[in-house]
Amino acid sequence: MSKLQELREQLATVVNNARKDYDRAVEAAKAENRDASAEEEAALDKAMNVAADLEKQITAGEEAEKKHAANLERLKGAEASLNAVNRGSLAGVAGSAVNGNGFPSDPVNAERDNQLAMKGWFLNQYGEDVPEACVEAGRRCGINPHAKYLDLKLSDDYGAIQREYVNTLSSNNPAGGGILRLGSVLGPLEQAMLNFGPMLQVAQVIRTDNANPLPWPTANDTSNTGRQIGENVTVQAATDPTFAAMVLGAYKFTSDLIKVPYELLRDSSINLAALVGTMLGERLGRVQNTKYTLGAGAATIYGIVPRSTLGKTAAANNAITADELIDLEHSVPSAYRPGSEFMFNDTTLKVIRKLKSNDNQYLWQPGLQQGVAGSILGAGYRINDDMASIAASAKVALFGQLNRYKVRQVGRIRLYRLEERFRDTDQDGFVAFIECDGNLLDAGMGPIRHLALNT
Repeated sequence: MSKLQELREQLATVVNNARKDYDRAVEAAKAENRDASAEEEAALDKAMNVAADLEKQITAGEEAEKKHAANLERLKGAEASLNAVNRGSLAGVAGSAVNGNGFPSDPVNAERDNQLAMKGWFLNQYGEDVPEACVEAGRRCGINPHAKYLDLKLSDDYGAIQREYVNTLSSNNPAGGGILRLGSVLGPLEQAMLNFGPMLQVAQVIRTDNANPLPWPTANDTSNTGRQIGENVTVQAATDPTFAAMVLGAYKFTSDLIKVPYELLRDSSINLAALVGTMLGERLGRVQNTKYTLGAGAATIYGIVPRSTLGKTAAANNAITADELIDLEHSVPSAYRPGSEFMFNDTTLKVIRKLKSNDNQYLWQPGLQQGVAGSILGAGYRINDDMASIAASAKVALFGQLNRYKVRQVGRIRLYRLEERFRDTDQDGFVAFIECDGNLLDAGMGPIRHLALNT
């Protein structure tokens, strides 16, 4: 039995035993006409903490397996690319500072080409000679190592990137995928943005070449219905749907400065382009997730929480109940419930994991198979730590079709080098900019509802 499978079975045992022990404690308390004691509640907390620790070990083990497989693929690619360069058999094409849109048919060599081209670009920024191998790699992948700055074209097929990300998380052999691995800067950048919060994972993302206002039409025809008429009866005057348009703009965000010492560039064993791409993605991912979650919409992005509709107000200002989550679920119109999910932060999840429904069953059910997450009331959930914790008046949980939230990104990230600012420390500054917007597409029916605590 593998270590990961053993951990999964341990998790199942801990959860099932905790449920049985707590049920017995509750029944005993009822028989004695008292509430569950502090010791009994503490025992449940202890078991849940053990379960959480096991989940972290499982996640770490899965990540280690993926990293090992990815490193093996990178090693094979580096060896194949080196052999091809030594043979002089790779033909060059005209290069520029903008990388291409498509995904090459050979992802291993394409990744190596991106790494070499980006290394050449960094060398050029420092006034060093650019090796011919870097120039040739740039011609193949469309990155000009001699460009003053890079205008990095993000993938137009963002849906494929989202699917690849999900498949990578649930696959035993993630290195077999290609999309996230392509692009020495763009692959780590896109994956890092997806990692930092769920909004880019669940939203529908549209990438455009420019920042012109992007109208998204809506139509609400729910108040109209057909009717029965007799023979030879004239149809009444038209009853038109209510049409409107949600307009997405483009607000500018920056990674702020990333300072890179010369020694990192000099050390050829370090993939500096991937490192910078990851750091850029983490920074841009953090700010975007916060704005897509909580943005107030006044000269900035409209976040999903402020744009959601009130579904349920809790009776208390410091707690939530199982019935209130059920009410939240049923506040969403039935037409929108298929495919709907919950969203809340990790602290709220800890509270929900202890809740039971009226038939004495836990609302939270663990996912015991690889790639299958836990569920609440049979629906999936997303952890978004930008959402509020349990407190008076806080909007602590969402439920609905989360992909009704739309994100617009201008499909280029501009990467600049600041040459003189950090000369006294032998560092260069790198800074990136992205333009984006977001809003909830709602024709008036409230496809996403929130649970608010009392004041």
